[in-house]
Amino acid sequence: MDLYSAAYHGNVKTIKKLLDRVKDQGGVRQMLSWRHPHGGATALYVACEFGHLEAAKALLEAGAPPDQARDDGATPLYKACQDANRLDIARLLLKSGAVADQVDQAGMTPLWVACHQGKTELATLLLDNNADPTRKVQGWSPLDLARKDKREDLVKLILGQRLPPLSAPPLPNVIPFPLYALPSRLCAIYPFHLAALVNCSPLCTLGRPPPAGGGRGGDASSTCRALALGRSRG
Repeated sequence: MDLYSAAYHGNVKTIKKLLDRVKDQGGVRQMLSWRHPHGGATALYVACEFGHLEAAKALLEAGAPPDQARDDGATPLYKACQDANRLDIARLLLKSGAVADQVDQAGMTPLWVACHQGKTELATLLLDNNADPTRKVQGWSPLDLARKDKREDLVKLILGQRLPPLSAPPLPNVIPFPLYALPSRLCAIYPFHLAALVNCSPLCTLGRPPPAGGGRGGDASSTCRALALGRSRG
């Protein structure tokens, strides 16, 4: 059995035996980088494709390149995200230096595939490893996909990754504009956070623009001090 076949079947014992037979590092690298003539998959790629975690670990420990792609540009990480929820293998590859945003020939990334298939845990892992949520494929970003599929968990995850935490940078004592001037996506995600800062109910008129006919609307004097997010901290 050759190394590719051993990886295909997840035979860790054979993988280690085959690698131990090769005495020089050049020969080991050649074995680990060998690409199948039909498609260009490596031993690591097929181990990840079929979910053989221990086989993938043995190959990576021996020096297998984590980002070596097939002919179509698909990497082991991409395959781990595409075929099944192989969170353990994706985590192993990223820990071994895999690039979270490497694209295939169609321009797709592991994050795009994870969001397309609604895999929140994989998306979280990729975003934690600096995957770009704004990269588009045929005009669709991972955020667009999550919104189209009405995956509120993914939408909040991606927007939360793109927005700074509410407490950083520190809020000023007084914000010199009404809350309705804030970005709408911030108000949509954090209504209760914003309400808590002014000690009022999120169902009040906080942040609403003045009515068309005049009046003060949702300004500081008529409702919840919308102009004052924080009281004096001194």
